[in-house]
This record gives sequence, C-alpha cells and structure tokens, in this order.
Amino acid sequence: MRRPGLGFTAALLFAFLFSGSCPAQDRDPGTPALHGRLFVEGVSAYQAGDYAGAAERFEELVGSGVHNGKLYYNLGNAYLKGGDLGRAVLWYERAVLELGPADPELRFNLEYARNLVTDQVPEVGVDWGRVLLFWRGRVPRSVLVGGAVGVNAALWLLLAGCRVWRRRSLRRWAVACGGVLALLLLTLGYDAWATRKVAGGVILPAEVAVRSATSPEATELFRLHAGSVVRVDRQQSGYVRIRFGPEAIGWVAQEQVGLIRQAPVAQDS
Repeated sequence: MRRPGLGFTAALLFAFLFSGSCPAQDRDPGTPALHGRLFVEGVSAYQAGDYAGAAERFEELVGSGVHNGKLYYNLGNAYLKGGDLGRAVLWYERAVLELGPADPELRFNLEYARNLVTDQVPEVGVDWGRVLLFWRGRVPRSVLVGGAVGVNAALWLLLAGCRVWRRRSLRRWAVACGGVLALLLLTLGYDAWATRKVAGGVILPAEVAVRSATSPEATELFRLHAGSVVRVDRQQSGYVRIRFGPEAIGWVAQEQVGLIRQAPVAQDS
C-alpha cells in the first residue's frame, strides 16, 4: 500500500480548505473550531499509530458536516492501517464517488484493499463500456470536465468563425471539436451511470451468514467476508436483502452492511 505520509496530511488540509461542501446549516460559529480540533486530534492519532482513534475523529468530522472525497480516502487509510478491511473498502468506495476512479493514489489503495477481500464477485459477460471507453479509469474526472468545457468553448468559436468567414477548414475543425465533445460527454455520462450502478453496500464484519429470510434461525445460504461489495435492494425488520453476483441473494442484519451511497432502499412491511 502506498505510504500515507505527507500526502496524507496534505489531503486532509485540502478537505478543510474546501469545507464549503458543508451544508449551510452546519456553519455556526463553533463549527470551524470543532473541525480544527477534530482534524488535529485525528492527524496526531494517526501519526502516533493510533489508527482506531484517527478513524474515530475523522468519522466525527464527517458527522459534523465535512463531506469531501479526500477525507473519505484518508478514513479508508486509517481503517486499512488499523486492520478493519470492511470499513476501509467502504470509505474508499465512497471516495470514488467523490473523486472519480482515475485518482492514482485512491485507485492504488482501493485495488490493494480489494485484493485482501476473500470473496470475489464472479464476472458475467463483457463490460463493453470498459472496453470501448478504455481511458475512463485512467483520466481524472476533473480533466474530462475541463476538457469538455474547453472543447465546447472552442466549438462555439469555430461555429461563429464559420458564419463570418465561411472557410472549409474552419468547418472541418468544428466537426472535429463536435466529435471530441460528444466523446467526452459520453465518457462523463457513462462514468456517472456506472458509478451509480455499482454503488451498493460493503460487508463490515469479518464474516457474516447470509440467510434465506429475516431471522437468525433462517436457513444459511452462504457466507461473505469483510470488504465484499454487494447490491442492496430491500430493507425489512432490521435486515437488508443483498445480491452478490447474479445468483447469490439473501438477507443479513442491517448493521452488517455499510451503504456506499446514502440512497433510499425499498422497505417491505
């Protein structure tokens, strides 16, 4: 795993510099002081090797309204260093939603954590989106967005130039810019769709029994281990129904799964 030394502290400083992501109602006079205290205590605990204490302080930061991909990434680092694989994968996956899949340090650490997970989802068919848009995971989302904005501006300038000078070369450049813009927008759109598609939950305990119904006495179907990424599609009586791959479906206690995206889950009466 990449050593989170100075980069770790710098990333957290980034989170506080851009704490404008906090909801407006959280910005009371005591909030900046609270954030600063939790930040200093978390970094101190991490540097002292108290990874559980660091994770606790950073979790408090999130609970106080600081929502930032760099903070999520460092929560994953703290949990991974502390041996909590389930929560490490959970926070890395949450960081992917904020930072995109192309962030090199995040991708490195997430892949490292995934390799430690016991259960691997069986792949079915070919992911044509990954094949055709092979650069999606290699180019940062910020670069794609910036490129789309720049190419869009260039396209409008070229279209204006075509109306004024009516040169064939300008028209060819406009067509080329239009094609590049369409490709960039397609990549961003697919990235947003794929991110939402894979977002689900992560198994948190070292091992859980997945059962056929919402009862601890129900038939055990199979077992999953910390860090396994699952789909969550139902909630009932303190249990959630999960899907692991195309055929493995069952129920586990709600507190055993951390949701990657805080999205509503269908509830059965």
